[in-house]
Amino acid sequence: MDIIKELEKDHKEVEKIFKELNKTTEEDTEARKAIFGKLKSTILLHSKIEDDVLYDRINNKEIKGHSKEEHKKIEDKINEVEQISMFSENWKNKLQELHEIVKHHINEEETETFKEVKREFNSEQLNQFGEEFVSKKEEVAS
Repeated sequence: MDIIKELEKDHKEVEKIFKELNKTTEEDTEARKAIFGKLKSTILLHSKIEDDVLYDRINNKEIKGHSKEEHKKIEDKINEVEQISMFSENWKNKLQELHEIVKHHINEEETETFKEVKREFNSEQLNQFGEEFVSKKEEVAS
């Protein structure tokens, strides 16, 4: 269970949730709240466990620092979106800003960061990290 494959699965899930959320309208208050809650919990859980299982172990300080900084930026933007009424046009704009930040982060990880991870860790380690990642996610879900 390679951690990179697990992270990429999460990335696809987050993109799917964004698409679902973007289909909602101001009249879909309950759906919007529920989907945004799912988006928030999915992203925050992913970031926390990714930091614990992968980035806390990586030796490349630049990648470690940059990735954690981006996770913080995403968390801050989530909090900013939460503070705005879901009925306002500004909410959709802030949600789009969040989506752009997340897309940038995902693209950077999948095109650059994961290459460094593969250089630093062997397949056995990547599989071990993947098992830990899945296990920690399941632990939180139960």
